[in-house]
Amino acid sequence: MRPFVKRFAGWVAAGFVAIAAGGALVASAQNQTIQTNKPAVEVASQWARDRGDLPHDGDYVLGTLPNGMRYLVLRNWTPPRQVAIRMMIDAGSMQERAGEEGVAHFLEHLAFRGTEKYPDGELNRVFEGLGLQMGDDVNASTGPDRTTFQFDLARNDAESIATGLSITREIVSAMRIAPEMVNAERGVVLAEERARAGPALEASKAMLKLQLGDHPYGRPPIGLRNVIETVTPETVRGFYDAYYRPERAVLLVVGDVNVQTLIPQIEAKFGDWKGRGKPGVDPKPVTVKPPSPDVAMLVTAGAPDTAITLRWFTPYKDREPTKAQLRKNLVEQIGAGIVARRMQGLNEAAGRPAGLIGSASPAQIPGVWSGEMATSARVTDVAKTIDVMVKAHRQALEYGITQEELDRQMQLRLDATKREAERGRTGTSVSQIETALEMIDADIPFISLQQQYQLLLEQAPTITLAEVNAALKARFTDTPMLTYRGAAPPPGGEQALRAAFKAALAAPVTAYKPDAVKPWPYTDFGKPGVVASRETVADLNVTKVVYENGVKLTIKPLPTNKDLISVRVRMGWGRLQMPLNVIDASDMGLSLWSSGGLKKLTVTEQSRTLAGKRAAV
Repeated sequence: MRPFVKRFAGWVAAGFVAIAAGGALVASAQNQTIQTNKPAVEVASQWARDRGDLPHDGDYVLGTLPNGMRYLVLRNWTPPRQVAIRMMIDAGSMQERAGEEGVAHFLEHLAFRGTEKYPDGELNRVFEGLGLQMGDDVNASTGPDRTTFQFDLARNDAESIATGLSITREIVSAMRIAPEMVNAERGVVLAEERARAGPALEASKAMLKLQLGDHPYGRPPIGLRNVIETVTPETVRGFYDAYYRPERAVLLVVGDVNVQTLIPQIEAKFGDWKGRGKPGVDPKPVTVKPPSPDVAMLVTAGAPDTAITLRWFTPYKDREPTKAQLRKNLVEQIGAGIVARRMQGLNEAAGRPAGLIGSASPAQIPGVWSGEMATSARVTDVAKTIDVMVKAHRQALEYGITQEELDRQMQLRLDATKREAERGRTGTSVSQIETALEMIDADIPFISLQQQYQLLLEQAPTITLAEVNAALKARFTDTPMLTYRGAAPPPGGEQALRAAFKAALAAPVTAYKPDAVKPWPYTDFGKPGVVASRETVADLNVTKVVYENGVKLTIKPLPTNKDLISVRVRMGWGRLQMPLNVIDASDMGLSLWSSGGLKKLTVTEQSRTLAGKRAAV
């Protein structure tokens, strides 16, 4: 089964509030949460949209069944005639009790061993009949706080959609958890546990232990070997009944579908689903700072990188989906962005002791933890990296930022958001359903890119220098915790690490003085080339040009990308045409521009000059 990767960290790390946009309305009821066959007891809406005053992107049809199950439907034609289905259960490894470590992941495996309607082996036959392959089109993942089942249908015909919904319903309410199935799958899960064991897992566990203390979110979803070896069908069934319940489920369907006919199918297939037994409970969030040292050193043999992290703790509190909270997020993000730009300059001036230097930004694990984290990676000089990270935050705390910096950062934000709004929502159904999953998991409202831009236009002029500086001071009042991670201890060990941190905290600092933004120096490319041929492909609205020197140019106007020009240069055929002895050097060369800069611009100068533009190799 595919490993679980959490991409969002709640409201703050989501950037603004959503990354969905555009399109015509497809159902008259889309601006309301749909509750069909109104129950005797009113079901409180769990959608973030219904708990605040933010606008809603009408392309996303949100509904709640009388039993509490939620669903999301989004019509998307890319690619045509394909449909992506996801079922998210709001429970994972952190809901497990002692003696159940690994049961949530074990259940994910058992889902494909068979259900009441689809016995063991039958599911594979049905998937093959729909043109689906296990692993690619059919899969599942278990994380600390959710379990997700994936079905990417190759066709949008009635049979495929009906079968996809039928299998999904069977998995969540009629899974067979027989002794022979548990024993048959035990070896598969144990093999996965052995494959995942190693330095990366141990480093992750240690880092989460420092961050969360004993909170169960820090446990690996794969579980404990002794539990996997001995777990009984009764224990697995107990977890299944406690957490696989309609009020904990969200069904998502994105693709080339008819929304008006699909919703009745969802109601018919899932409307009579009822939970069994006593519902499970969730662990409480971290509201008291876990006991941890002010300096920690995590040495893991085989670790691929050396990194330094500064972490500030704040008691967990849910962020409400309101305009007021959105504005507060904006204030914090603007300040964090300015400190990030400053830190790049300080890192450059110090001789680049870290390949990647990070400033603190608000972070959150929804329902679990909140705080500030700054991480620098590819560290070559530990003491200098610590000094740069601490100095940047102390300068912001003691002297604040300037009006010029605020204006520039806000303009960059406005320009970027405007470009996204003009481009609109794009992407395949699979990519959009995965994004929607993360937004639901992080309790983020669905706001279109155009709506985001309008909100930013309203709120940006109201942001003052005083409140950005006040927010910075409020965020960095406590001394952060420092964590070193690497394959070997730093020179001098923990004593030297602690001494470097103490020195950075005590060193005198002066106000930050930003360097001027240099103009882009490369504007003269010599005599224009001579066109050898020119061809227009009318149906694609593409012009193809070939120059005398063999260079080929393809031009395609995109009215949706107003005031935006995208240039991509492709040279040769990559690895296919390279001798084996130069491939490694070529791969390394890809990072030279981003890490070493250009002849006339350092990395930091380049970053300032290209701010607001996308440039990559």
